[in-house]
Amino acid sequence: MLEWITTIGVLVTVVGFGCWLFIYSFKLAIDPEDAYRVDPVPKESDEWHQ
Repeated sequence: MLEWITTIGVLVTVVGFGCWLFIYSFKLAIDPEDAYRVDPVPKESDEWHQ
């Protein structure tokens, strides 16, 4: 019985973390301002390419 409880607990933890990671990535994709703060691109590099 303990094996089933451990297996279900690990499964719920892994699925929960996967869902959290998916939702977090989706929120970053919707709101690019957050992504800009996480990985800022210097303005000089934009001007250099133009």
